[in-house]
Amino acid sequence: MQFIARQPIVDVERGVQAYELLFRDSDENRFTGADPDLASQEAFDTAVLVGLDALSEGDNIFLNCPRDFLVERYPTLFPADFTVIEVLETVEPDDEVLAAVGEMKRAGYRIALDDYVDQPRFAPLVELADILKIDFRATPPEARRELAQRYRDGRRQLLAEKIESEEEFSEAVQLGFDLFQGYLLGEPEMLTTQKVPVLPDTHLRIRRALWAPALDLIAIEQLIKSEPALCYRLLRYLKSPAFYLQAEIESILHVLALLGAAELRKWLTLMASVVAAGGEPNPEPIANALARARLAELLAPFVAQAGPSLFLTALFSQMEKIVHRPLRRIVEEVVLPEEVHAALAGEAGALWQCQELVEACESGDWMRRAVLRRRFQIPEIELAAMQREARLWASRATNFQLASDARLALAAPAERWKAAAPIVMLPRG
Repeated sequence: MQFIARQPIVDVERGVQAYELLFRDSDENRFTGADPDLASQEAFDTAVLVGLDALSEGDNIFLNCPRDFLVERYPTLFPADFTVIEVLETVEPDDEVLAAVGEMKRAGYRIALDDYVDQPRFAPLVELADILKIDFRATPPEARRELAQRYRDGRRQLLAEKIESEEEFSEAVQLGFDLFQGYLLGEPEMLTTQKVPVLPDTHLRIRRALWAPALDLIAIEQLIKSEPALCYRLLRYLKSPAFYLQAEIESILHVLALLGAAELRKWLTLMASVVAAGGEPNPEPIANALARARLAELLAPFVAQAGPSLFLTALFSQMEKIVHRPLRRIVEEVVLPEEVHAALAGEAGALWQCQELVEACESGDWMRRAVLRRRFQIPEIELAAMQREARLWASRATNFQLASDARLALAAPAERWKAAAPIVMLPRG
């Protein structure tokens, strides 16, 4: 499982105004790790898998950001209209940090300083800040009053954190604080989602793609198509409030173009770190799903359907075996072409009939296979060759050797000679 917590931030009337996202590495509702950058990266991944809409419920989110997370501009993968970039107290305001924070502020993001203490070296960050978070437990009463008097000027909001008693809340209100956070006002609430591990070498394949001076979108499309968990993450991310799609997506390649080179490079870099720390998947269902998707894609010239739609329909028809969520939920949570949505919902049509043919090929339902093959006018020898190519492609993509389809030997006598015809095998690599 993957874990994340959210703690409410309230106003003087105790109405929720925002949630701070807190990474959790177990169900203990606390973070026990030592790497804040990896924690922030994994929090991003978990937040996307859980769903930003479910986490925020229409309110703002505070995103904890260590130094590298800021310098790499990862927060911009979240939407500016409801994301507050919370600069952790361990971040030193050097030139790189100030440049990154200034750039994101100009892009519309609000900036909060966590556990703020009044020291001269933080003055440049204070100038950029919209919110100062004051730890009521760590800051003496006199210092709290001085900070309130100094910064209660209308330019920025003051947030009192670690409020754990009514007396502390009353004091913060009297001092003029605008926002409040602490166990008195709401403990961190745990949310979980199923871990979606990727194949072991995926992070290396992503890094190789990133080494190129200019991103090769075709190569990246093939990488994502050959890694169902990465494909799911991408289409789940695109469904987030970060995007306001004006047109229906057509393919993975279309999605990559919508992201743009800068955001795509940022997303891939983040994914390379996240998936490198993930668990080991079961490669067999992944290989079987890819073989199904590739076979469907190869049918495109015969069935007068777009290859990308055929591929996505077949892949997502098996996605619940990979991400361990009901198919109905998966389809609701990702961006897919409308015709793919319809086919996955079981609506009759050409895509749905193509999936029937693919399923008949997989299951060895030779009567149904023959009916559908003839309907699409696909020669048996071509269909057998496409099955072989699809299984070979999936085996190479996953480094998992799928067994040869022995069911071909059970074909009806009239067609067995065609199935046994020589097939040109593609070279490995």
